[in-house]
Amino acid sequence: MKNFVIFIITIFTYGQLFSQKVPIRTEAELKPQGFLVQEGLIPELGGKYNKYGYVNNDGELIIQYQYKEAVEFSEGLAVVRNYRPIYINKEGKRILSTNYDYAYNFYNGMACVMYNGKYGFINKKGDLVIPLEYDYAFNFSEDLVAVKKGYHFGYINKQGEVVIDFKYKKAFEFHNGVAAVWGDDYYYFINKKNEIISKKYNRIYFPVNGFYRIEGENDLLGFANLFGQEVISPKYLVAKNYSEGLAAVILADTKKLGYIDTTGRFVIKPKYKIHSYLEYEKIISLSNFVNGHAIVGYEDGEYFSLPYYLIDKDENIILQDAKLSNAIFNGDYAIIRTEYSIIIDKDGFYVSKPYDDIIPYTKQTYIAFKNKKQYLLDNTGKEISSSFDRIQKYSTGISLAYTKDKCVLLSHTGKTLSDTFYRSSYINKNTLIVSQTDAILPKRALLNTYGKIISKWYESIYYFNNNIASAKNNGLYGYINIKGEEITPFIYSVVQPFKNEYAKVKQKGYYFFITKTGKKVSIDFDESYSSYTKNFNKSILIVSKGDKYTCLNENKKQITPWYNHIDYFNDDGYSIVTNNNKQAIIDTTGTVVSEWFQQITSNGDNFRIKQNNKFSFYNISKKKTIFYSYLGIESENRILVKLEDKYGYIDNSGKSVIGYSFSNAKKFTQGKAPVKNKDKWAYIDKNGKIIYEYKFDFAGNFYNGMAQVGKKTGNSMKYGYINENFELVIPYKYDDSWAFNKKYAFVKQNNYWFKIDKKGNVIKL
Repeated sequence: MKNFVIFIITIFTYGQLFSQKVPIRTEAELKPQGFLVQEGLIPELGGKYNKYGYVNNDGELIIQYQYKEAVEFSEGLAVVRNYRPIYINKEGKRILSTNYDYAYNFYNGMACVMYNGKYGFINKKGDLVIPLEYDYAFNFSEDLVAVKKGYHFGYINKQGEVVIDFKYKKAFEFHNGVAAVWGDDYYYFINKKNEIISKKYNRIYFPVNGFYRIEGENDLLGFANLFGQEVISPKYLVAKNYSEGLAAVILADTKKLGYIDTTGRFVIKPKYKIHSYLEYEKIISLSNFVNGHAIVGYEDGEYFSLPYYLIDKDENIILQDAKLSNAIFNGDYAIIRTEYSIIIDKDGFYVSKPYDDIIPYTKQTYIAFKNKKQYLLDNTGKEISSSFDRIQKYSTGISLAYTKDKCVLLSHTGKTLSDTFYRSSYINKNTLIVSQTDAILPKRALLNTYGKIISKWYESIYYFNNNIASAKNNGLYGYINIKGEEITPFIYSVVQPFKNEYAKVKQKGYYFFITKTGKKVSIDFDESYSSYTKNFNKSILIVSKGDKYTCLNENKKQITPWYNHIDYFNDDGYSIVTNNNKQAIIDTTGTVVSEWFQQITSNGDNFRIKQNNKFSFYNISKKKTIFYSYLGIESENRILVKLEDKYGYIDNSGKSVIGYSFSNAKKFTQGKAPVKNKDKWAYIDKNGKIIYEYKFDFAGNFYNGMAQVGKKTGNSMKYGYINENFELVIPYKYDDSWAFNKKYAFVKQNNYWFKIDKKGNVIKL
């Protein structure tokens, strides 16, 4: 006998039970959310700490639950994060780290990244190949991507070149050389030459399953294909996206719902009635086919007691007149949620008893909840396990089943596979760290998926990394592998996890590195400091011993002598070393690539050097330099310098751009700089042209549209302010003054300091 259950259906696929946690990109319509199994793996929330891992098509855990956020795989990589986003491969290995706020999946070899609200693109090496200068960006498709600047979208290529100008309010991805855009007051399709190739529509929706929904006159809907061709003219009051080859539509005249195929032919005739807008909103959200089933409307009834029909593609009514709350399909079975939950088969018959809740677990099993206990059910609804407080996936075909503080291994067929043990703090893919007792400091060992202890009992076992974990025995540390075998002696007072092929350990008061066989491969040192050189994709280790420093390369070999100090390497692969009060520059091989100078400071591609109390820039490749008696800080691509007794300006490359002709000068701000000759100050532009004559006894830099100027009266100086038109807007009457911030400046008069605004009005403190 067919049974009837509660109220409104929302259908999810198995993958749609999980919600994506990357930031929602709402600027334009994106592809429908909800995880599908991409490239064989799907993110899943679980584990002791309720984090994301990845399962395969059979629901088997492949990558451990360890991430706060995770998305599906694309081009062999997926974005996950605990703090900053990183990219992992299908083995869960970190492939690429980032320092961006958000990162998105790779498409066509490029991934969108965002930092401080600006979007750009990286390649698979992690290089930022398109700068962070856009206000929004989609994914690359057919070597082009829609990006937003200000209020409009345009398209750029992989070199960052603008191919289609920024003129559209909305823009979608290219398919088959065609993209949908919103320009002016209408939507239409364009080709890569920015030529309009279609009619104009009121709206075009993001494509789903190979079709765009298009909205024409009178707000009626139809469909266009991915070539931008109108295949079904706008004539429906409502049109849902295609699902399993069918689309739910509602006729404009009869207000009845039916299903059309991709040619527009009615496969299920329009006979399901919609009575009002509110009812239409309700039923149209339920009508897509999922696993060959759909929910359709009703003939009669009040709003809160409406009959719904669960039908198949042959219009067989599986459930009729049912008040259904939630149907979750899992293969040929569905969970029906009411005041209780129950499993039905594809013919609508009950196959389980009622529970508080039921969720799919694998393709063949469910977890049922009742009275705060959990059970495993097979797909016939039969209980196949005892009751537990919690059941959690562990490995292929194996779960952990908890009761209070104890745990057993449970097969997905419900069979107990191990003795009872105390739960552990960490689960590895195929090995579990278990506790012998519930004591404060219990012994720990490794348990395999068959429930067998495969290691000796240790005082501690720490997290596994690349199938190796550190362990403690008799107060000393060593390493074991995933098989429980000891791979190094237990002789170290401190150990750290292996990174690549090496681990940092401490013995007899000193640190050094060992291989996975315990072989020592580095010198002894007190401390170590990693220094990353991005452009060379290398990590140099700076180590200290006493008050001396040296460098180790990636093979942990010493590549420099001992120095008094070593700075961190810059992105170009250079560091500054100090010895006997002299400094020089070294590269990532440890080679000294400069002379020894009195002082060196980093300045981008160049270095600032001091020698014999004179200053200059030092370029590694050119190695030629002019020494100045004064070398200022770069401002607006101009650097103030003093050669002998005259001031001038150079650019960032060290090239002279304004000659040495001033007795005094200051840096550039707001495109202007004060310069002095014959006891008077003037202002010049960035080409050295005098833009206001030598008139002032004192002249300061422009800040926020105002500059301090001074006029001598006897032996004293009085200060006022000019604007950018060099008009004296605040008279010479102050004994001292500061530069303006956005709204005010501090001035001194009659031995008192106070604030004034840009009109000279006093601001109360």
